[in-house]
Amino acid sequence: MQASPNYTMKLRNPTTRANALPGTESPALLLVSIDDSFAELVGRIAAPGWLVDRHHNPSSGARALSRNDVRLVVFDDQAIAESERGWLLAQVRKHKPGVPLLYIASDHNHETEKIARRGGASYYTSKPIHDQHWTNVLISFMRLHG
Repeated sequence: MQASPNYTMKLRNPTTRANALPGTESPALLLVSIDDSFAELVGRIAAPGWLVDRHHNPSSGARALSRNDVRLVVFDDQAIAESERGWLLAQVRKHKPGVPLLYIASDHNHETEKIARRGGASYYTSKPIHDQHWTNVLISFMRLHG
């Protein structure tokens, strides 16, 4: 898969568009992941006009939920301690109740899936990620929520 020429513009600092006029901001995908290859994949898939706002830790990801332009949240739980997963899911539901949450587990187990589903995940999968399937899933959510 070829990286899009806009990739570096899509991965941005959360404050880049802070002064945008209301209603003029591009839709943003909030990504919490420490996995560089996964973040790169998300950046390549991101639909034109979407901005990928990547955070490496749960606390900065939770703070970014206050942004008006967040239309989709993707959590890679590799970056999230087991003790913080439920809290982080609750933060999404509290601050962005209508925004879909896509949960990527570093390893599949029934307890993790139960936490994700109870926490309101719209989609759950585990690594390894199958690029073509993930591309289809992410594009579908972006079309519905952009």
